[in-house]
Amino acid sequence: VGGIQAGMQVEVRQDRLEALTGVSEADARRLALAAGEAYASNFGASIESNMTTARLGLQFGILDPAATTRDAQKTIQGLAGIADVLEEDVKPTATAVATLLRTGLAKNAEEAYDIIAAGARNGLNRNEDLLDTLTEYPVVLRKLGLSGSESLGLINQGLRAGARNTDVLADALKEFQIRATDGSDSSASGFQRLGLDAEEMTAKIARGGADARDGLDQVLRCLLYTS
Repeated sequence: VGGIQAGMQVEVRQDRLEALTGVSEADARRLALAAGEAYASNFGASIESNMTTARLGLQFGILDPAATTRDAQKTIQGLAGIADVLEEDVKPTATAVATLLRTGLAKNAEEAYDIIAAGARNGLNRNEDLLDTLTEYPVVLRKLGLSGSESLGLINQGLRAGARNTDVLADALKEFQIRATDGSDSSASGFQRLGLDAEEMTAKIARGGADARDGLDQVLRCLLYTS
């Protein structure tokens, strides 16, 4: 009886997956199988919860509806595994992963999982704000030419130096990008006090990419040497 009831619940989830995402019956069936395989591999609280993870993966553009069962299983396991490590729900985890992908801070879902997992291993989630930071700030971090791993590296250094949390540090990088490119007299004065050409640095950081990363590096080095 329990097996029949469980099977019926999976069927209901499969129908719901079709309704909420617009995937075909065949795709929903394949994703349901992937959810079951992931659960059999000890990922997720149940097959039903893994079906919800699959739905979120589809809705956030992390999971391709045409993915093979094996690839879908890997995506489900990745999202469920990271959420479990951070003791978070899957939805905010999927949101952070999708943001890292959309902004280019991660090239693929696996790299996004690795970035989040590395942050957790290095204690960046001590204030339980890592996912929020990786959802709110990737756009500006990308403007500074930083990769996901480089961003976490800078944030990690700041935490070790006594910063309160990841949000404070990411916000400091955001404010730097704004001020470094606003062309104001106060920003120009700041560059000059560091011995840097204000017009050149403003243009360099405004170009983004490798130039912005190099400009940020110059400023940080100057601050280090003048402190």
